[in-house]
Amino acid sequence: MQLADELESLVRQQNAVYPTLAESQAMTPEQKEAASRAFQEATRKTDALYMANFRSRTVGIIAELKSKGLLAEYWDGPLEKGAEFRMLQGDEIHRLREAAYHLDAHDGVVRFYP
Repeated sequence: MQLADELESLVRQQNAVYPTLAESQAMTPEQKEAASRAFQEATRKTDALYMANFRSRTVGIIAELKSKGLLAEYWDGPLEKGAEFRMLQGDEIHRLREAAYHLDAHDGVVRFYP
């Protein structure tokens, strides 16, 4: 959960530099171009932070969750492979958080049945 929270915080920081729809509608083309460059720079910084500070931890946690059978869905393949090379996307962070809900305080798997 802590990792998912930290990754989401990184994404929020990256997205904070991009103007809202209302702001962008009031911008000149030059301002839009400057905002786009600022977002690209924020994305590069976010990716560098991820690779330096979060990648190994993310890949390790994903491998651990997979070994416990918690990341066995079709859409988990890109999550597992993508974490090696890029910052996780919002839906992947959500999936990581969702999988963490299936672990107890001792990292034992908890299954919820209807």
